[in-house]
Amino acid sequence: MARVMAALGRLRRLDPAPLSQGLTAENAYEGLDRAISAIQAPGLLQELATPGRRPRDLLLVVAWGVFTSPLEWVCLYAAAGITVRIKAPRRDPAFCEALAQVFSAEGLPVQVQTDRDLGAPDAVVAFGSDAGVAEVVAATPGARHLCFGHRFSAVLCDASPMLAQVLAWEQARYDSRGCMAPVAIFVLGDPAPLFDALGEAMPLAEFALPRGPLDPALGPEWRRRLSLARATGRVVEGEGWALAELPAEHFTPVALPRLVTLHRIDDAAHLERILGPWRPWLSSLAVDDLRRPLDHPDDWGPVHAWFPRVVLLGSLQQPRMPRRHDGQPMLGGVLDPVAS
Repeated sequence: MARVMAALGRLRRLDPAPLSQGLTAENAYEGLDRAISAIQAPGLLQELATPGRRPRDLLLVVAWGVFTSPLEWVCLYAAAGITVRIKAPRRDPAFCEALAQVFSAEGLPVQVQTDRDLGAPDAVVAFGSDAGVAEVVAATPGARHLCFGHRFSAVLCDASPMLAQVLAWEQARYDSRGCMAPVAIFVLGDPAPLFDALGEAMPLAEFALPRGPLDPALGPEWRRRLSLARATGRVVEGEGWALAELPAEHFTPVALPRLVTLHRIDDAAHLERILGPWRPWLSSLAVDDLRRPLDHPDDWGPVHAWFPRVVLLGSLQQPRMPRRHDGQPMLGGVLDPVAS
């Protein structure tokens, strides 16, 4: 445990901007600080108490997008005494390479590779597209697998303007990349008060955490969504950000960096109709009121249960251990449960 915490100390001393897969320096520093701060010794120790036989070596297949995503997994498995081999994204392996360096400097067996030879590990934890994860499973038939394909997260709240700034921060972090970034805000009732307040909050978030370059591949969806919102709802654009209000029937599960999409919903049944086709791909739901499904279990209980993780606004992209990732235990998912 001490060596893991020392490795995190080494990591804090690095400049994260060149490691952040294209984020601005401000966003990179904020992202790395939040990711490291979420890893605490008591949480690690609680997760390490999970019974079962641990694998000798583990392959961690990392997807491009949220540069800090492998950090908590490497910390947990290194603390468990497992040799960790990181399959870094070839598009930008810099953060994974830095992880291997700082953990190795503390005598922990963490390695990195970018080639496609996955070897024969005891266990595999893989992130990526559904097709990419299936390829990893097929290439490592003798391993225990804990795999995560495409998932997305969303927000459910009322239209209170008091929520605008925290929602702007959620949209700014990591430029809306990764499965925990909100793809849309579902607003109970008329979104106008929240929409107007977001018009004031987004420039502040952009000032503090400037957006990085817009991926050209996202350009068509960006233009399509704004054009549709102009025809059916509302649009406000600023320097590096935009707001779009659309009917919920036009929901698209694609997060765009600093393009906040709001959908009005009338009740729980309305939200169920919108999200029903996407149930297998739901990840996290951030809410303004954790008591909503408790106060109205018959209405809100079912749709909340579709999400493996439900949290308060503000903590959507800062999970803390011990936890389950998309419903799966982080350590227990790679253990042999037969032998303790």
